[in-house]
Amino acid sequence: MSLPVEAKALKDFADAELAKLDEQRKEAIKAAGGLPYLPKLKVGETLVVLEAELPKDTEDPNKNARKQFVARYPGNQERYAWNVNPRSPLYRELLVNLTASPCIIRIVRTGEGAQDTRYSVKFEKRIEPGQ
Repeated sequence: MSLPVEAKALKDFADAELAKLDEQRKEAIKAAGGLPYLPKLKVGETLVVLEAELPKDTEDPNKNARKQFVARYPGNQERYAWNVNPRSPLYRELLVNLTASPCIIRIVRTGEGAQDTRYSVKFEKRIEPGQ
């Protein structure tokens, strides 16, 4: 017969396990370059800083070719790996903006599913490195 466990002990255990799982999840989503992946862009407009780095060749889990850009959010120094399909219109628009990088770009996402999601990119302004 087991003894009842105190609520505080249960909460402490659950908090410790959740923290451990969160750390494991962060490690699991790191890109090959040691950068975490850019979170999924929400529907609507999102400002992103496109860093002045050459895109790297990479693959998704299904072995499809991807180009990996480096990006971050304005006002935040945490850098992210941003994988883009090289056959997508988004890739072409990012290449055009890469020539002015580092720069702030406005990404407009429409649609939710794999078949109806579209992105458009608008150049906002060039910034100084590290800004």
